Amino acid sequence: MMRTWVGGMLSATALAILMGGCPPTGSGAADAGATENTASSDSAATEVVASDTAADHEATDTPTPGAGEALSYAAHIQPIFDANCITCHRNGGLAQRSGISMTLVPAESYASIVNQQSSQHATLVRVAPGKPDESLLYLKVSLDDPPIGQRMPYGCGRLHDDQLEAIRRWIADGALNN
Repeated sequence: MMRTWVGGMLSATALAILMGGCPPTGSGAADAGATENTASSDSAATEVVASDTAADHEATDTPTPGAGEALSYAAHIQPIFDANCITCHRNGGLAQRSGISMTLVPAESYASIVNQQSSQHATLVRVAPGKPDESLLYLKVSLDDPPIGQRMPYGCGRLHDDQLEAIRRWIADGALNN
């Protein structure tokens, strides 16, 4: 269900969600009753109400490693970003237009996150190899109330537990580019 004010303009976030910001599979399903209010240049507000729940979606096809299997950035981590993040975290995407210089497209993601200072908070590192609990990327996807900003993926449901564990394990194992 969606309601907009007279004038018909949608917020950038609402537009991103409508254009695929939340994938149709479970890893990026919209939270039930999630609401966003933003002001436009004429001070009118847009209200977006997402009616889907994570339970309405199938499990994701993102490959996850088995117990004891080595994690591969290309095979296990990048597909999580592809399925859940690159609608906003790409060149010209909502994140970049909002001043967040982190891109998660395949050719640029690793260099954009590992040992890179957060553009949101100067004392935080996006991915600190060996330290998932000190890595802003992991905190943003795993905590409902991260130290800065909002839980990611923005406006969508939580990542699956196996995806969160894969990201945590990849960082804990040294965040290798393999």
